[in-house]
Amino acid sequence: MHGAIVTLDIETTGLDPKRDHIIEIGAVRSERGREEAAFQSFVNPGIPIPSFITNLTGIRDEDVAGAPAAAEALQEFAEFVGDCPVLAHNARFDLSFLQAGGILQENLVLDSVELAILLLPQAQRYSLSALAESLGIELKNAHRALEDARATSELYWMLWQKACALPADVKSEIVLNGEPFAWAPQSFFHAALTERRAPSQVEIASTTQVKPAVISGEDFSSHSMLTDTLTNCLRNRESMFLETGAIPHVGESSLKAAVHWAQEQGETVILVAQGEVQLEQLRFRAQQLSREYEFRWAELSAPQDHLCIQAWSAMRAFPPLDVDEHRFRTRVLIWLADGGQGERKELALRSSLEERLWRRICAEQYESEESAPCSWRTTQQETIGCQVILTTIARSHRLIREWQDEWATQGAVIVLDATQLEEKLSEWETSSVNLAEIESTLQTLLDARVGWLAELERGGAREDYLKILQTSIRAVRHQAREMFSLWEQLWAGKEGRWLNLRAEARSGTEFQAALSACRRFCDQGEEVVVALNRLIDGLAQKAGTASLILWMSALKDEHNRSLDVLRQVLLQDDARVLVWMGRKQRQERIQLQVAPLQPGRSMMQCFMDRGQTVILQDSAFDVGDDGRFWQRRLSQADLPLRSLPDPGRDATTDRVYIPQDVPTPNERAAFQRAMERSLIHIASAVEQRLIVLFTSYSQLRDTATAVRPRLALGGIPIFEKNLLSQYLAAERGLLLIHWRDFHRCHFPIGNFSLGILVRLPFDLPDQPLVASRAAEYEDGFHSFSVPTAITRMLRMLRKTQASARERSAWVILDSRIIKKRYGEMFVNALPEVEIHYGEIETVGPEIQQWLNRAAP
Repeated sequence: MHGAIVTLDIETTGLDPKRDHIIEIGAVRSERGREEAAFQSFVNPGIPIPSFITNLTGIRDEDVAGAPAAAEALQEFAEFVGDCPVLAHNARFDLSFLQAGGILQENLVLDSVELAILLLPQAQRYSLSALAESLGIELKNAHRALEDARATSELYWMLWQKACALPADVKSEIVLNGEPFAWAPQSFFHAALTERRAPSQVEIASTTQVKPAVISGEDFSSHSMLTDTLTNCLRNRESMFLETGAIPHVGESSLKAAVHWAQEQGETVILVAQGEVQLEQLRFRAQQLSREYEFRWAELSAPQDHLCIQAWSAMRAFPPLDVDEHRFRTRVLIWLADGGQGERKELALRSSLEERLWRRICAEQYESEESAPCSWRTTQQETIGCQVILTTIARSHRLIREWQDEWATQGAVIVLDATQLEEKLSEWETSSVNLAEIESTLQTLLDARVGWLAELERGGAREDYLKILQTSIRAVRHQAREMFSLWEQLWAGKEGRWLNLRAEARSGTEFQAALSACRRFCDQGEEVVVALNRLIDGLAQKAGTASLILWMSALKDEHNRSLDVLRQVLLQDDARVLVWMGRKQRQERIQLQVAPLQPGRSMMQCFMDRGQTVILQDSAFDVGDDGRFWQRRLSQADLPLRSLPDPGRDATTDRVYIPQDVPTPNERAAFQRAMERSLIHIASAVEQRLIVLFTSYSQLRDTATAVRPRLALGGIPIFEKNLLSQYLAAERGLLLIHWRDFHRCHFPIGNFSLGILVRLPFDLPDQPLVASRAAEYEDGFHSFSVPTAITRMLRMLRKTQASARERSAWVILDSRIIKKRYGEMFVNALPEVEIHYGEIETVGPEIQQWLNRAAP
């Protein structure tokens, strides 16, 4: 902005401004990106600094012992700031402490988190460390006030330049839409709009791009073996489960085999990736191979993955309803102005509200409109006649079923990471509805300022008809509130985050009352849909109503989606779907959710019905049962399992260490202390990078806070997922990562050879889909939950092996593997490795000594 601005950061003894205290203030005053002055002061909190704060910040009691008290330090800081605008990263936190101390009450406050969310809409994470890494901002000493303030100031200057470089019409639209709201960034964008000197365009690299892995010059024998095996299977039209073990470059090998066979036979091969990261790797490799071989390839995406330009224009024809919608529109405007191509993967949606607003402008609403200009229709036409089609598990089921007439009956499908079929399809096909979403949709119609009924009234529509429709919409909204009130009463007093709505739970009077209210809502809601359809048909006969028709159609379809979920709630005997109530946190309002119970089986049946060759590929199918669990799980008992050996690996190249002196995870406090001690011992003993795999994000964060300062004394850094590139560039350090994120990451060969599994990767047993799928078995825990967890463990181990050049080692800290009866199933499922039992203190030196040996 014009003039000076003060960027600040504070460190505190905790998160509550009423109970906790400031221990450090840091700030810089800058103008046009140049630092003019700096302020730094410790603050004596009058109480001992908690150990976890010292671990996080490095600030000790002796550092603040001679520092001024809060009142003196705050007064001095207020004089430094004066009447300048102030900026902070997550400003609400910092200002809650500072304003509670009586200062900065009238200053304009800006938040660099919110500005980054608006101006960097592609970023996946907005923490200061993540943004600093992606934008090349130096942040040497995170969680110290002055260093954080300097990094935030540099971030702000980059964001300011980016805002100034936006097209004038984009800035004008942002400012105009924001006028009705008390929106802090309004003054920022207004200042950017009035900036006279146009700065040079600021290039800020996308934080979502994946750096593709290029197959190195060395040709792995296992890589060639997998390509040859797949090519022969395709030639012989052999469908099978193919276990690839620790073979690296599986996706690239599969793509090459698909290209060879498609060229030979002139048929289509569909290559199904696990997710977006793997798809990015395949896309990059396909671009390379298409220059080496003459073949056509395309990517199969879903209509909801693409922006519809007509729908976006229709949204912009009306003012935003509230500040949240304005924020979403601002992000989309900046995304498109910054070169966005209209694909959802380029835009990081951050909430269920943004997901809902995206659905109003995506191509899914208008896929039947041949004239609708959107990138989705173009990409779909490109798939016709292609020899290789790339897609993901999540998108493939419905799209392949719907587009089957576009491809030849014969062909082949290769599914990568096939043990994740159920999980990925469930994520994609789960539908939910809650009261806030229903009310938001209806309120958009009713709002006196921008509602569509108000627009119709201004356009001269019949007043009596509009009043009837308005009354119906209000009645539906009232019925929705009554219905969810009854669902809340049904759940009152019950423990847990989920409530499974099984058929046997429907006999009680409370349940029947909720179902009756649900039925009344659906009946009245369908009447509104009929009325809106009539209104849309009538508008189609008038000129100049295209935008209004599109916008009303989006609302109608949004309302219909809620009705579809509730219709499935009313069904009592549909064994194909599961219905439950859930809330992310105990305080949140409930939402009703519906998911297919067996989507993997349904997808496999779709493939088999088309007569295709289907190769289900994964690093781990055999969980100690020759693959029978996965054969039954996907209803393909007759499909054979073939396991490929890796010529470079045997029991002399890989070891698994199981410490015997670690408490079980059920002993939470004792296990946490032992686990932290184990990480410190092992990391101190080994002189290389290692990965620590967690099953809980909260435990990951707590562990990072606890062990970071102790490892820092030995010069051993800790990295988390957002610092992956720094981890790969370091010679030594720990990457703490959740096992789900670990599977999404790509690690080039030679980047690490030691992994530590904190806990066995079980699902929460009361999660509705887990509980319902386990209920299919007489002994659900041993017959479903254990094999599923074993598969995950094996996939982690084999990914570690694939990344190691010669030797790999793995440590399992969960002592249930040796203390529980089912632990034997995990041990027996391990591949050909050496298993070593010992104590925590001896594991690290043994691993380092073994990894240092020359390869056999």
